[in-house]
Amino acid sequence: MKKIILFLPFILVLVFQITSCKTLFTEEGRLYRQAKTLVRQKKYDHAISNLSIALQIDPEYKNAVKLIDEIFPESQSYYLRLLKNMEQKDTLEVLDRRASIYTSLNTIYRAMSNLPQLIHPKTKEMLSFKLTDYSKQMDEAVHSAAEGYYQEGLRLAGNGNRTDAKAASKAFLKALEYIPDYKDAVSREAAARNRAIQAVVFLPFRGLDYTISDLNANEYILDTIVAKLSSDKEVMEYTKIVDQSQLEPILQSQQLALSGLFDDRTSVEIGKLVSANLIFSGKTNQISYDEPVTTHKVEHRKREVPAAFDDLGREPLEGETVTVEADIDIFKKTTSARILISYKLLDIETSTVLLSDSLNRDTEDSISWAAYQGDERALNEKDLELVSKGEGKAADASELISEGLRYLGMEVAAKLKSYLK
Repeated sequence: MKKIILFLPFILVLVFQITSCKTLFTEEGRLYRQAKTLVRQKKYDHAISNLSIALQIDPEYKNAVKLIDEIFPESQSYYLRLLKNMEQKDTLEVLDRRASIYTSLNTIYRAMSNLPQLIHPKTKEMLSFKLTDYSKQMDEAVHSAAEGYYQEGLRLAGNGNRTDAKAASKAFLKALEYIPDYKDAVSREAAARNRAIQAVVFLPFRGLDYTISDLNANEYILDTIVAKLSSDKEVMEYTKIVDQSQLEPILQSQQLALSGLFDDRTSVEIGKLVSANLIFSGKTNQISYDEPVTTHKVEHRKREVPAAFDDLGREPLEGETVTVEADIDIFKKTTSARILISYKLLDIETSTVLLSDSLNRDTEDSISWAAYQGDERALNEKDLELVSKGEGKAADASELISEGLRYLGMEVAAKLKSYLK
């Protein structure tokens, strides 16, 4: 009997560890952990779906059995209460919400219907759940939402302007999310999208023709702007960037490629020739680079350190110190560049300036190192780090200027996004 009592704690710990391993390392354990998080987020439909899968893997998974028994009635009360408190209006927001709630209820119904027979781990009784099939209500709610967005798309598409055409496209897409191939929403969305898409042409940057180490400043900043916008899905959803190959023959024919003379009237005419809605032009006003300049200063270091044999010519006494000194020559090499640009975005139809701004960017690079005379023990940690570096090389002109151009290109792209998205 005494041996059994001695081994009992060990057995209990072993059982606990086995249970913990199920929670930590198995697929059903992972689903259970996710379900607990989803319950805290009031996402009962996803939580019950996870638990249903976990219990299909292991119907005797006690933690999952207890949790699903606890949250199923809670989930029904939660979603039905949301429906009861909902406004009795058919606004798009209400239609969305109603469809979402009935979809959640139907998800729970399907998940609960797939459960194996479950035994409650505490009462040892077989669990039974009162289930309601919400598939009909869900279908009606989804159909109502699809129709609501379809009608909204029709209303907006009839207004004729680009802003409403874009909104109409989004409305038809939303209807198709609810029911694929709903009525003629596919063709109507395509027509609305075609009216909503705006074509923008980017004229070459003019002004300073600065080239260094195969880097042409005007080409580099324009490429940065176009690349940033082209990679933005939100921008490109309803934007078309006119290919430069369409633009070059026009510039050549009007002898503008070399002169770089683009006033607003000329820009608008070019935009019309390539069937664009918007035209962007930019100018490089200043690019300057300061050659590296080296400065230095001498600082004196003095400190008390434990004495050594070489300091005294004898074995030092315990706790004996000496004063050590050194002069450290700290060097700093600095270089910088400054870039100034301006740009403009024109609406071709109205010749209106939508956006106009001037931007500048100062970039700088510096390196520091040091040399010393005297006793190294007088130097602090930072001094020693500088001494170990030795003289380095500061960034050259192409590095600083490309960094500045890239920064300005990204900033211009961010400002353009508000007009193109």
